[in-house]
Amino acid sequence: MPHLRSTTALSRTLTLSLALTFGGGAHAFDTGHHADLTREVMAEAGMNDTAIRAAQVENWLVDYYSTDAFNIPASIRREAAKLHADNLFSRAAVTNYWNRYAANAKAAFQEAARNNNPRQVVALLGMSLHTVQDFYTHANWPETQAPPAGADYATVTWFDATSAQREGVKTGKASTSPDTSQTPHGGYTSGMNHDSYVRPNWDRAYVFAYAGGRQWVNQARLWVAEINPAVWESAKGLSLEGKYLSRLNSDYTAMYRISEWVKDGPEDGHWKGNRSGVRKDFLAYAATWVAFTLDSVFVEDFKNRRWHQLLSGGLRGALDLNVNAPPPSPAPSVARVGLNKRAVFLRTVAVRDLNGADKRLGLGSDADMFARIKVQNQEFIEAMQLDRESIRPAWTTIRFIDADIPTVIVHYELWDEDLPYSGDEHLDVHPDGRFKDLDFFYNMNTHQMGGIGIEGVFDSAARPFTTQGTADDRARLQFFVTTKTLARTVVRPFQPPVGPLPPITPVEPPVVR
Repeated sequence: MPHLRSTTALSRTLTLSLALTFGGGAHAFDTGHHADLTREVMAEAGMNDTAIRAAQVENWLVDYYSTDAFNIPASIRREAAKLHADNLFSRAAVTNYWNRYAANAKAAFQEAARNNNPRQVVALLGMSLHTVQDFYTHANWPETQAPPAGADYATVTWFDATSAQREGVKTGKASTSPDTSQTPHGGYTSGMNHDSYVRPNWDRAYVFAYAGGRQWVNQARLWVAEINPAVWESAKGLSLEGKYLSRLNSDYTAMYRISEWVKDGPEDGHWKGNRSGVRKDFLAYAATWVAFTLDSVFVEDFKNRRWHQLLSGGLRGALDLNVNAPPPSPAPSVARVGLNKRAVFLRTVAVRDLNGADKRLGLGSDADMFARIKVQNQEFIEAMQLDRESIRPAWTTIRFIDADIPTVIVHYELWDEDLPYSGDEHLDVHPDGRFKDLDFFYNMNTHQMGGIGIEGVFDSAARPFTTQGTADDRARLQFFVTTKTLARTVVRPFQPPVGPLPPITPVEPPVVR
């Protein structure tokens, strides 16, 4: 892949500032995982694409505004940093944090409803989903919650857990805590975090974050509906036009490119795992976005409106997320939500560029491949791997499907990233010369794959599907697809008693003397 080989004067000027902006380690699930989870739970709730993209940007900006950036006031940064569920070293601390957070969130969503502001509802969804997702990737929850018999994954959320299930829960130590006795949050090679599929138990954390996110979106709906149900309906169909839509598109692209290309010191990409960082491309792109892109309404939600402080505390009576004390009033409850899902689990274990154009043309070494995988109409962009003919970690795509759906549709594209020098190269991975991409049906029950040039069961690393294209821009691809079961969450409606009611024994009134 050819990438920029020189740094502009503006990029050189902003090098130190941007290094400060994005240095300092991962704060959360990597951006791509946050974005995928946010899209999945909001789509299930009936949100349109504009609302989902806006929430994904707001979700990313929680990380952006938590960093030591030269142009971010300390007060904004300090409050945004509270939205990652870090430095909670005991069950009591976790309990206090969530009780205060739920109280703040209810007040914030209901403020938006009273103000008839559906865009504020969407912004708060993106910001607060970030915290929900972070809790499950920053805590030891994936290690402490074993799946029940017959299930591959547990799905119990913090709000549904019993007292016994909450025992021993804690989150890792971020750099904002001086307590050196605690397990650090860490990075891609150590620590408590499960931030990307390079980390142990990432898939467990991802499933918990999905279950927790569904529950949270439903509760936000209930809070808004208590005030004005029409505001929730307007949020679902959010409409942006003209410059507002253009700036959303700019921020959405920045979310991807900055996360993918960030490269400074130990930072080496944060889209989905490391090894995608390209320093010069990162500096050039980020400098342009920071210096020349007018602040969108989404950026202004942090810089001017400071809606994130409705969640973190310090704005219009919101509680500080003090882990040493419970809230002054009982915390609002978060309703249990039924869950009856299975997961399509697609793991790409090997890719290889068979053309080698980048080497032959002197534009780099190996290809910089990434995948665009669509499962049942949701697209997942898997992490670019810079100048590597093989990928590590294996790309892992998880899509949640209603348990009664037997068959799903999968579309697989493989690309060699050539931006910003030229357009990305679409690689041929289909054995039939009429096609480049793979399209097939996958049976959730039998694990059978079926499509042109694809037939059989390929459901483990020991039994993968291997294919390669026939054109000059061909590549070899190896992956498997299997089905994972999720523990069910059952919501039992109130059942009236069966049969005759027991007799009522009359009570004599007391005698007043």
